[in-house]
Amino acid sequence: LLRRALAGREKALGPDNLTTLTTVGTLARVLEETGKLENAEALHRRVFSGRRRALGGAHIDTLEAMNNLAVAMQKRGELEKADKLLRTALRGRTDALGERHADTLSTLNSLALVRQKRGRLEQAESLYRKALAGREEVLGADHPDTLVTCHNLAVV
Repeated sequence: LLRRALAGREKALGPDNLTTLTTVGTLARVLEETGKLENAEALHRRVFSGRRRALGGAHIDTLEAMNNLAVAMQKRGELEKADKLLRTALRGRTDALGERHADTLSTLNSLALVRQKRGRLEQAESLYRKALAGREEVLGADHPDTLVTCHNLAVV
């Protein structure tokens, strides 16, 4: 159904329309969840490029797409590239939303995970601690995202 919706939106609105790109992003996440990581990454890249062209690199929707692309890259093992994108997304989200915004903290947790996978355990631990403190404050100690960061910190 998503492919059908995407085809219709591409035809009616154009391939670079922001509404079309939202559908592309949704399809990318579904593909990512079903293990089709290469296809998902290509679609995340399309969303990021399209939003950057339409909205600029500092727009929160572009930063979301950058974050999503970086997470897809991390899942495919492209850790250096993911690290670089996540650092850029973290700076952008911190500037646009603040250090204690849930989206900023999500990017911080993702960056910690990449650092962990790269064997930079001290850096990962520090980033997880910062993400955990922020998530506890903003989301609460029992929020699922907070618990993910708690788990990640426990196993680093």
